[in-house]
Amino acid sequence: MGMRVATSEIYMLPKEGSRSGGMCLPRGRDAQARSRMTSSLATVGRPIRSLAAAILIALPGCRVSPSVNILGSFFPAWLISIVIGVVLTVVVRQLFVAVDVASHLRPAGLVYPCLGGLLILATWLILFGS
Repeated sequence: MGMRVATSEIYMLPKEGSRSGGMCLPRGRDAQARSRMTSSLATVGRPIRSLAAAILIALPGCRVSPSVNILGSFFPAWLISIVIGVVLTVVVRQLFVAVDVASHLRPAGLVYPCLGGLLILATWLILFGS
């Protein structure tokens, strides 16, 4: 069963500059409902403001990335660290196979990506850490 409301009891807030975003709000004797609705609509913007604040706080970390000049071409340092770390992971895996340790490292799908991450981050710290 729906409630019918006369059109004289409802008014439309304008979309721009209003807190309700153009929603129909009751007028007159239902002022409490109107104030509850507008206050609940005001809380919708809180997560957006919090996200914007977090982005602005983290933004100074996005300065110029360290680049390395290799034969006249600049490469980002993280790319160099990834390439060296992956190559070292392959070399360490071959060493594990030669020493017969690779068969004991299970699950291999978890061990070698973790080893690769370790070697990539270690390469970054050794070569570009300050």
